[in-house]
Order: sequence, then structure tokens, then C-alpha cells
Amino acid sequence: MRYAFLFPGMASQREGMGRDLAERWPEARAVFSQASAVLGYDFAQKCFYSPLNELTSTQEMRLLTMFVVSVASLRVLEGAGLRPAIVAGASGGIFASLLAADAIDFAQAVRVLEQRGRLIASIPPEKRGSMLAIITANEEVMQQVELIGGEEKAHVGLYNSPTQIVFAGSDEVLRRVRERVRGLRGVYIPRPERFSVGNAHHSPLLMVIQEQWCELVNTMTIRQPRIPVLLSGFNEVTTDPHRVREALLDLNGGAVYWRQSFSRMLEEGYRLFLEVGPCQTLTKLASAWKTPHTALPCGTVAEIEAVFTHLSEKQAA
Repeated sequence: MRYAFLFPGMASQREGMGRDLAERWPEARAVFSQASAVLGYDFAQKCFYSPLNELTSTQEMRLLTMFVVSVASLRVLEGAGLRPAIVAGASGGIFASLLAADAIDFAQAVRVLEQRGRLIASIPPEKRGSMLAIITANEEVMQQVELIGGEEKAHVGLYNSPTQIVFAGSDEVLRRVRERVRGLRGVYIPRPERFSVGNAHHSPLLMVIQEQWCELVNTMTIRQPRIPVLLSGFNEVTTDPHRVREALLDLNGGAVYWRQSFSRMLEEGYRLFLEVGPCQTLTKLASAWKTPHTALPCGTVAEIEAVFTHLSEKQAA
């Protein structure tokens, strides 16, 4: 049975995430201990017990929690003998996907992500911008939405699904887009706190840290991935470490083509997708595709045990 591991980006946050994994499985607990050793403080304590507003407002924690919790889930799945045929990460989820493909080291990724968080936090508040999710089930309306965004000079940062895109830009630009889009029939705009990322990620506004980010990425040792990696920033499947580095360098200003990437996996015959990380973000997005497939979350003890049951039943059938 061929299946894909999907790794969510940094907008997926909840209080206490990862705590039940660490309490249930020693391999998950070891991941949090390793992160604490690298960072020099009790990362597990911060991750498990910080209020949600601290997790989402502190850039270093926002990036690190998603990565470490995803890796904890990954180690549990690996411990059960699950081996994907392909891995894909949305936005910052690229780091966990590369770790799953044994292309990067855990300790180095933790240090780079912490420093990336500090770089993003250094951007003056008035220059950070924000992001705006737009949802509609009508493809023609979605085309109108994208046209409006272009007219208002908003950048499409995330092509999330056939029914959802996310604009990135200055607060004023996004305000204008919001007001114009509200006049379209069948458009839903989630409340701002539903997509709280704090900056205009995947847009020209984040290029102010590009020079320092390039220096960071170029310190990383990147090996040839042992399994194919789908780079959602390029909608490209690769095992080329040079292409992987280019995708990491593009993480600030480049858009995320998750819609196109997920469609590509479906076209290549993948029908079982396991979201390795908290909050079910990619699992929920997968429901927008009508091609028969199964997407299952793997971010809690209950979810992972349900996946084990599902796979056992599939093998027995």
C-alpha cells in the first residue's frame, strides 16, 4: 500500500499539542528531550503548558512547536513500521518532510528554525503585514477573487485547495481586498484569529530578512533525500539536495502551491494520506478534492491509534 506523509505549516496550533504523545510513547518523549537539549531550556514545558496566544505570538515557539510536534508524531509512526512512498510539507512543514526523508538533521533544523523565528520577530510591526484566507466553493468566484487580489496588489501566498486561497500583504491592501471580496456571492472569510500567523508570509514583505535567511540556509547540511520529497513551493517531486536548498531559500517570498501539489499526488495514484502533525489542517483541506481518497490526521494519541486500526483493517481485507 503506497501512502504519503503530509506535514502541516505553522498556522496549525493548539494548546498542549504533543503532550499526550510524549506521555504515551517514549519515542515521542525523546524528541522533546532532544529539542530541550539543543535549545538549552525545557522546551516540552513551554510547548505543553503555554497558552495559545503565547504559542502564536512568539515567532520562535510558533515555528518550533509545529516542527517538533510533527517529528514526535513521525517517530511514533516510524516506530510502528510505517514508511511513506513520498513526503510533502506545506509552508514550514517542509522541514519535517525533509527530516522524514533523512535529508536534514534534527538538531540543525531546530537551531535554524529558532533563528528564523528571531529573524521574523525582528521585522518592525508596521512592516509585517498579515494574511487573509478566502473560501468559496465556486471556481468562477475563486477566479474573481484572485483577480481582485491582483488589482489590489495582494500576493497569493498560499494556494491551499480548490476552494481556498490565502492572500499576503500589508494591512491596508488586505483591508481593501476584504471589502471588495465581501460583495461576491458564496464567499466566506474566516475570522482573523482563525488564521493567525502574524506576518505576510510567502510574499515580498518577508524578503526583508532574505539575506540573513540565505546565510542560515547555506550553513545547513542537506543530504540526498532517501525518498521523494514533494516541494510545495515548486510543485515538484525531487531527491536532489540542491533543489531542496533552493526550495528552502524560496520560503520567504515564494508562494505555496499546495492545491497543485496535492492534485499532483492524486494524479500519480496516491489515495492514502497521513497528516503527520497537529490540528488536522491538511486533512480538512483534502476534503475539497472529489477524487476518491482517504486523509487521516496523526497529531494525537487517539488519531494515531485510529490510523493503526485503519491500516490493520486494510491489510486484513
